[in-house]
Amino acid sequence: MDAQSGAPLDEQLRQQYDALLAGDPITADYERWRELKRLVIVHGLPRDEGFATDIEGSNASLCSLRGRVWKAFLGVENDVDMTKYAALVGRGASHYDGDIRNDTFRTFRGDLEFAQRVPEEKLVRLLNVFINELGSSPGEEKQEDGDNARNGNLPSIRYVQGMNVLCAPLLYVLPEPDAYHTFCQLIVRHCPHYMAPQLKGVEKGCALVDKCLQTLDPDLYQHLSSRGITARIYALPLILSLFACVPPLHELLRVWDVLFAVGVHFVVVLAVAHTVLLREQLLKICFAVASPPTGGSVVRDRSPSI
Repeated sequence: MDAQSGAPLDEQLRQQYDALLAGDPITADYERWRELKRLVIVHGLPRDEGFATDIEGSNASLCSLRGRVWKAFLGVENDVDMTKYAALVGRGASHYDGDIRNDTFRTFRGDLEFAQRVPEEKLVRLLNVFINELGSSPGEEKQEDGDNARNGNLPSIRYVQGMNVLCAPLLYVLPEPDAYHTFCQLIVRHCPHYMAPQLKGVEKGCALVDKCLQTLDPDLYQHLSSRGITARIYALPLILSLFACVPPLHELLRVWDVLFAVGVHFVVVLAVAHTVLLREQLLKICFAVASPPTGGSVVRDRSPSI
């Protein structure tokens, strides 16, 4: 225990996480999930850099502590089917392979540690597998969208620009098969409408940011809206990427710890927190606003109070 702050030391904290994830001493799923959530929000994760990732040509793979926590929050099984993933990879490129490659080479460009840990080919492979397994062919999409709209079903899945940024942190933290199953769960279960045609779910998220800001800080909201600046201008990239567009990557991982603990919908509150943190700057300007890099830890710490 840290004598000054009262917080558990990294090793003690890691032991608490390991015990919880193993079902000890709490065996009930819901109670274990609540305690895991409390630990993440109150203490965060310990330093978790020295983990093993999958080795090419080997079945040996280990998840980092962060990876196991993310899987628990998103509802991914501990043991994923690696054989199934290998079979899906064997199907080769999808009909969106060109679009995927147009995006993947830009993913976290300039981050040398990311480039070393996640070669571009991993991103390409995972996204092609995702489309091959769950996606629609271009000729089917228009008909499916109409059927889904009439029946109230989830939107059909196709490649959308920005998926590369969502799967990149997963590949950074998790072995490739685990990252794939986690990505599927994130997209299909937790934010399916964010990847819908015309980004309808993201548009609704932006509308919620406007409403929240209007309630929380009416002066700032009025200042922006009177100049035609809505959340669609400054918050859409944040919501679409779940803040993955805001560097640096190591801070994004901490933001995602809390985001997955609370629920992906919490990205709306994070976007509001991000805007409030920029309040003084925004009140001084009279033109469209871009989102400058903001420390993820500051956004994460401020958002619960909002």
